[in-house]
Amino acid sequence: MPRMSQVSRDQAIGMLMTGATQDDVARRFRVAPSTISRLQRRFQDTGVTRDRPRPGQPRVITRAQDRYIRTTHLRDRFRAAAHTAAETRGRTQPKVCPRTVSHRLREEGIRPYRARDCFGGGGVMVWGAIGHGWRSALVFVEGALNARRYIDLIATMWYPT
Repeated sequence: MPRMSQVSRDQAIGMLMTGATQDDVARRFRVAPSTISRLQRRFQDTGVTRDRPRPGQPRVITRAQDRYIRTTHLRDRFRAAAHTAAETRGRTQPKVCPRTVSHRLREEGIRPYRARDCFGGGGVMVWGAIGHGWRSALVFVEGALNARRYIDLIATMWYPT
């Protein structure tokens, strides 16, 4: 649920002072009644309606930059966060950390994709046998090795013609 603006908070307190109920004020501003209750309690305790200080460091990037990061990564799913961070300038700092970009993507529910190196080349199949004190020669198998070809392979190794 979005926060109430400072003007809306002041109007809500004004309505409460004129005798409106908390439920009426909550319906008017489309917020939960508990929001109005907490607002009224804060006003009675402190005499002000503005936000209390919050812990943590302020955000480095603006909402417009958040949107830019989101649309950029939706257009190119394989784009690295470090690449976007290098192109984005912060509000208070000259550079934006790649971790900041990753956090914004996670908040938006955008999962990073990594380009996969799909194996598409051929392979070599080799067959050999090892026993106690002996070993067979390596046999290069052409194509697929199914049951019939395996039996033929063993037969030629044990019973050469």
